[in-house]
Amino acid sequence: MLERDTPIGLTLNLARPISIHDDACLTCHGTPSAAPAALTQTYGTVNGFGWKLNETIGAQIVSVPMAVPLKLARRLYITSLIALVGIFAVVFVVINLLLHHLVIAPVKRVSANRRGSQLGRGARGALCQAWQR
Repeated sequence: MLERDTPIGLTLNLARPISIHDDACLTCHGTPSAAPAALTQTYGTVNGFGWKLNETIGAQIVSVPMAVPLKLARRLYITSLIALVGIFAVVFVVINLLLHHLVIAPVKRVSANRRGSQLGRGARGALCQAWQR
């Protein structure tokens, strides 16, 4: 396979040899005198004759313009990229919410309770000292 830049854009080309590996082909393409009469009347006796066994007589070439497949590939790439960004954004938000509710909020509650109990002890201690005077 070969990629070529042409006036119509990038093309993908594939070439395969056409070789004669069967004696049956030589019935029509060996000599004009051995060919069927209908064949020589339709196509003439100048071209398509003189072939020999195991000889390469031509090439089959297929060219496919790449503009449409490249456009589809780019669209699919951008769509996939947008989907991945969306998935990562959702995962980020979910992880942050879980972190807040499972870690940060309980730690804040424990911390607030701890501070409250320390303030109460301190105030109670001061109150007891004032009462005892």
